[in-house]
Amino acid sequence: MNYRTFETDRLFIRPTVEEDAAFILELLNTPKWIQFVGDRNVHTEADAQNYIRMRMMPQLERLGYSNNTVILKEGMVKIGVCGLYDREGLDGVDIGFAFLPDYEGKGYAYEASSRVVRAAREDFGITSIKAITIEENASSRRLLERLGLKFQQKMFLEGDPVELMLYEMNLKMKICVYCASSAQIDQKYFEATETLAREFVKQGVEVVYGGGAIGLMGKLADTVLEEGGKIKGIMPQFMNEIEWAHKKVSDFEFTRNMHERKARFLEGIDGVVALAGGTGTLEELLEAITLKRLGQFTKPIIILNTAGFYDPLKQMLQRCVDERFMDERHLDLWCFVDEPGDVLDAIRKAAPWDTNAIHFATKK
Repeated sequence: MNYRTFETDRLFIRPTVEEDAAFILELLNTPKWIQFVGDRNVHTEADAQNYIRMRMMPQLERLGYSNNTVILKEGMVKIGVCGLYDREGLDGVDIGFAFLPDYEGKGYAYEASSRVVRAAREDFGITSIKAITIEENASSRRLLERLGLKFQQKMFLEGDPVELMLYEMNLKMKICVYCASSAQIDQKYFEATETLAREFVKQGVEVVYGGGAIGLMGKLADTVLEEGGKIKGIMPQFMNEIEWAHKKVSDFEFTRNMHERKARFLEGIDGVVALAGGTGTLEELLEAITLKRLGQFTKPIIILNTAGFYDPLKQMLQRCVDERFMDERHLDLWCFVDEPGDVLDAIRKAAPWDTNAIHFATKK
C-alpha cells in the first residue's frame, strides 16, 4: 500500500519503515530521548525493527498516518522523526517530534512539524491536534507554541507517574480579509469577493473581517452567512455608533480605536487576504507586510489582484527591492494571485517565515 510522503525546501518526510531500524535505534538511545521521552528498551537493530513493526506500522495501516522519518535532502541523511499519533490514553491526534543532536537548533524540527501540521489539516482531515511534553523540556514547549499549539492543562497518562503538559490547536483555518466598504465599485470586484467567500465556506475556513455591511465587506459577510459559514467582525466603537456594523453578523468585537482593531485582526489567524480597496485596505495590508518583515507576524499574506487592480502596488514593492530599500528575501513576504480560486492554495504553499526575519529587516 502506498502512503503519503511530504517534502519541504530542505527535507523529505515519509512513513517510518523497518529499513529505518538502525536510525531508530540511534535516535531512541540519545540522551534527550531517554530524558524526555523515556527508555523504550530498544537496544539492538532487531529491537528497533520490532518497535517499528509493533508500535508504528499498525496505526499507519489503520489510519494512513503514523511516525515519519525526516530525511535531509542534502546527502539523504536521516535526521529525526515527526508524526501524528493516535496515542492510548489521549483523546485525539497527538503530534510528536525528535531529532538527532547534530541536527538540533537548525530549524529542521519546525520545518518538518509545520509540514506535518499542514498535512494533518489538508490531507488527513484532522480538525485539531494535541501534544504532550514535560515541563523540563523547554525546547519542545517553545516549538509547540511556535507551531500555534496552546497550553491547556497538566495531566497524567494512565499508569504513568510523570506529570505532562497538554497542548492543543484547532486546525480549522481562520483567515483575515481586508476589503473595501464602497458600494459604487465595479461589479467584477463583488463577483470575485462572492467567489472567494463561497470557497472559504466550502473549505471550512473561518473569516475575520472589518465588520462592515456595504461594499465588499457586505458582500463577503452576506455570502459567508448565506452559505452557512462562520464570520467575525472587528470594528472600532465609533464606527458602530454611526451604524456601519453588519446587523446579521452575530460574532462581533468592538475595539477602542483603529490601532487596536488592526492588532486584533492579526491575532490567532492563519493568513491575511487583501481584496481590492482604498486607503484603509492599503494601510492594513502594508502594516501587515511591515510586521512580517520585522518578524512580528509570520503568516501568509495573499493579495487578490482582480483585473490587475494591484499591479501598481506589485511594481512599487518590486522597486523597493530593486533599489535596495528592501532585501530580495522580502519578496516572500507576500504573494499576488489573479483568481479567487487560487487564494487558499497560495496560503498553503506560502514560503515559511519566522521571527528570525528581524535579522535581515534592514539593509546594512
